[in-house]
Amino acid sequence: MSRNIKASGMLHPPPISLEQLQILETIARRGSFASAARALGKVPSALSYSVRKLEEELDVLLFDRRGRIAKPTDATKVLLAHSTQIFQLTERMLSQVKDLGKDWESELSIALDGSLRFEDCLALIKDFESMQIPTRLRVRHEVLEGSWEALAEGRVSLAIGMPVDTSQPSIHGSQFEVRSLGQLPWIFCMASTHPLAKTVSHHGNNAEHLELDRLTAIAVADSAQQRLGRDWGILSHQARLTLASAAQKRAAILAGLGVGWMPEPYVRQDLITGSLIALDVKPQRQATAMRYAWSTRRQGKALAWWLSRLQTPRVRSKLLGGKSS
Repeated sequence: MSRNIKASGMLHPPPISLEQLQILETIARRGSFASAARALGKVPSALSYSVRKLEEELDVLLFDRRGRIAKPTDATKVLLAHSTQIFQLTERMLSQVKDLGKDWESELSIALDGSLRFEDCLALIKDFESMQIPTRLRVRHEVLEGSWEALAEGRVSLAIGMPVDTSQPSIHGSQFEVRSLGQLPWIFCMASTHPLAKTVSHHGNNAEHLELDRLTAIAVADSAQQRLGRDWGILSHQARLTLASAAQKRAAILAGLGVGWMPEPYVRQDLITGSLIALDVKPQRQATAMRYAWSTRRQGKALAWWLSRLQTPRVRSKLLGGKSS
């Protein structure tokens, strides 16, 4: 018995396999090792060895072998008390595992718009991965028209976070469904270390007196390949620095390289700490109505799972930088 006791003094019983449990159940039901061996397609010596090994591990006698009938001891009766339920649960579990392989896509590609923070999508990804299904998940970073283009061209099955004021004509039709994600507010930002930051603060963060067109505008490139990129609130003659993501844009503004509009969740903490200053400019940029859309051409269980989660208001709020609860 000492070999089954840890140093902490707590019992650590050896595991019993389903095969061993089945052997015990068959011997008890048929009354002999020979009969049980025939039923299981094994030789009697194999069953004797398995039972003897288990008896050594448990340090108990499992069958009374003195007569012609192998009688189960009280220890065996305890082991077999829930055997039927265990076998049924195991069969149900294996059936569910096999079902996971049916109607699940081999891969699900999702376009996540760059105006949404990737960390706000991590909880969804973690929940999806925890199911251990056979679908591989691929998340693409897209900006502005890029999400619509990726969806229309079949590179993704689901696009999350596209602005509603798109002019992409191919997205409209019976092959796609579009739903509201929510409103995303924007903040016009300047670094507190910018040379003009003190002047702006002196005027109550009102930027009307500034010649903003003389400042470098930080922009994020549209990821669409078939359309000309577009920038919001940037004059044609204004100097600009174009980057690949909102995260890069935030870093550039923090470094004092220029100014620009940022999705509010990206800069919320920077505004609290004072690293960035929110400027009052005209015209103001209204909150953007965001959407998510998916292809109806191929709908598997993985896509259905994501669509089900996106129907939940708290999930949509979290994706837009709000609290999940």
